[in-house]
Amino acid sequence: MESGLTRWGGPVAGLLFALLLVGGVLLMNSSTPADDDPDDEFVEFYGDSGNRVEQICAAYMLAGAGLAFLWFLNHLRQRLTMAAGSDWLGGLMTGSGVVFVALLYAAATAWVIISGSMEFGSTEIEQIDPSLMRILPQLGFGLLLIFGAISGAMCVAAASWAILRSGALPSWLGWLGVLVAIVLLFAVVFLPLIALPIWVLAASAALLMGQGESRTAPAPSP
Repeated sequence: MESGLTRWGGPVAGLLFALLLVGGVLLMNSSTPADDDPDDEFVEFYGDSGNRVEQICAAYMLAGAGLAFLWFLNHLRQRLTMAAGSDWLGGLMTGSGVVFVALLYAAATAWVIISGSMEFGSTEIEQIDPSLMRILPQLGFGLLLIFGAISGAMCVAAASWAILRSGALPSWLGWLGVLVAIVLLFAVVFLPLIALPIWVLAASAALLMGQGESRTAPAPSP
């Protein structure tokens, strides 16, 4: 019999991840000037303390999303391990998930470093090159939407393969994950990134309901 924390912890973490990731990315994106805006708009933006605080709040949301994702992955791997035993797919899923979180944190750092240095340090707006104000947000989106999305796609693909082999969770979740992994490869255009939190929400619901086909997977090939 699963304890309440064991049963609810992973699904709740999945829900928190989805909410914090979507909220943090949207807040960061909406509060940052567009790439083709003139330098004066970037200077005006970072000169406003309210904008800087908004970016810092978004960064904290993304930090929480990363921790929630790791908790969710740990719960999911435990469920898959109980069904199939030790499996290299679980390690690939977890490793790719850790890389995704690392890239998410790197992206959040690029987004917030100017605002943070001004709010918590002694940096003044006159000391910052406007080109950095333009380049750092672009770097953040590149880290998340290209490299982070690829790592997320690998994580979902490994989890989906393990689900289809073990029957630990419904097969529809595995096939949905295959589709999500493909969609994430196109996250550079931003919108496909939403596929990741959607899959995590679906997996959290399946974990909570405890659905699965309860078959034993074949021994993994070397």
